[in-house]
Amino acid sequence: MSQENAMQDDIVIDENEEFVAPETGHVELVFQALGDTVNNIAGTEGLTTAQVYLHGVLGASGGLSYTQSIAGAEGFFANVKEGAQKAIEYIKKMFKSIWGFFFKKQGPEETKNVYKELAENMAALKSVDEVKAGLKRAAGSDSKELVEHISKATSISELNTVSKEVAKKNTKAQQGLVVKINQLVESLEGEVKLAEEVEAEAKKSGEASYTAWASGVKGGVSGAQSLITKLKGVRDLTDLKAAEDTLGDLKSHTQVIERALEAAGGTESRVQGMIDTLSKLDGNESASDEAKKQGDENLKALQLFMKSAARYSGLLKRTLSHMKSVNTATGKVFGI
Repeated sequence: MSQENAMQDDIVIDENEEFVAPETGHVELVFQALGDTVNNIAGTEGLTTAQVYLHGVLGASGGLSYTQSIAGAEGFFANVKEGAQKAIEYIKKMFKSIWGFFFKKQGPEETKNVYKELAENMAALKSVDEVKAGLKRAAGSDSKELVEHISKATSISELNTVSKEVAKKNTKAQQGLVVKINQLVESLEGEVKLAEEVEAEAKKSGEASYTAWASGVKGGVSGAQSLITKLKGVRDLTDLKAAEDTLGDLKSHTQVIERALEAAGGTESRVQGMIDTLSKLDGNESASDEAKKQGDENLKALQLFMKSAARYSGLLKRTLSHMKSVNTATGKVFGI
């Protein structure tokens, strides 16, 4: 096993914890600190803002030894190779969290869970007995006449008519569903915007592997725009068939997300190779200009990957969460 891969294997992610996508600004500062370190760039006080930030992050995350902690930021980064190595180890941790944990484990698991819950609610909306019981709960015990009408219904079609009467008493649940739908639309719009930005970055950078990544992100959000249009077109929140159709659209979209996660996870080895290349950066002034140029290009390309992957993973996680919320809120409208 190579030294780089051995170091990667030493990084352990607690898979019982909830995945939290790194913020874009955080990723940028970490990479800026690494670039400043290997290129021996000094700030006004001997360190750049990014280096001071990274030292604080490493200390807070347990990435520094006791000796490194008490040495202070300037003392720590005075050893260029040691400072660069710690920055690279932190980047590896972010990489493993996004690719090894979310794209390949937690994301697919959560997608399956959301699919299952949507399927269960759709089945409930088709069940006369379950809809009857739900509408009675939503109507309340004080609506004896309405409850009687619900009891007499023998089909979903008849229950659909009664559900509109129940809705007059259940406006809070409808309002809650509107909020959840709007949150989901906002998350989906974020995916579409990200795909456009990543595509523009890929054209600007001309980096082949990032261009392929951009294409994958675009494909991954391919169904987002059509789902946005459908969700914005939802008007009657009390129609059982419309509710079932909306949940069906969400269920279909979980398959889009499943493919997106698989495609994103498939880039793991390429990004891993770029990170392994980083391990060769040590601020060696004797390195040739060509080697320094290649190192800088690799660093910039990896930064593009990490920034967009952090946003992409965060958006996909948020979309799944909001899909789950819409499903729950839809059930509440009908008392299910």
